[in-house]
Amino acid sequence: MDISINLDNISSFKDFYQFLDGAQSDVSFWGNRYVTVGLYSGSLPIDSLPIYTMKVVNKNINFDEEERSFGKKVVKKINELYLKSEKSAAKKNCLTRLFFAIVEYWISNIKDCGYGTRFHWKRDNDIFEYYTKMQYKKKFKTSPGQLDRRLPDGRKLYQMHYGKVRPSPILVTPNP
Repeated sequence: MDISINLDNISSFKDFYQFLDGAQSDVSFWGNRYVTVGLYSGSLPIDSLPIYTMKVVNKNINFDEEERSFGKKVVKKINELYLKSEKSAAKKNCLTRLFFAIVEYWISNIKDCGYGTRFHWKRDNDIFEYYTKMQYKKKFKTSPGQLDRRLPDGRKLYQMHYGKVRPSPILVTPNP
């Protein structure tokens, strides 16, 4: 089965994590990062994984704690795949490293005005640390304090803070 067809059929973070479980990342001769999954034919650009993750989040932001935990595992796996591809690029021949640098730094900056998929992923990959007002009340049995983030469609997200409510962007992960 083709890898892109299977990715389109995944609808939950549990299924997505199982899909990514056997994923490997590498860099092509031309400097492009890609992902392969052992059971499927073909490959995907590595940037398609964060894009797909954010699409699933935007479909339903009101996920339960099980989906949230799988979402955190998906984020960790995608970050590992990016890191492995960087290490792989460092081991390639000098021509591939040159192509990698051109693709990674110059082409993506020109094409996306410096704000490509990787930039947005680094900024937004903590989405599973935030809660809607309803989720926050259910999980922590209290009303949220400060608004931490507003999504483009206007939905509000909150995060658990210990002690004083911090106006700074420093985020504290709640202990389970």
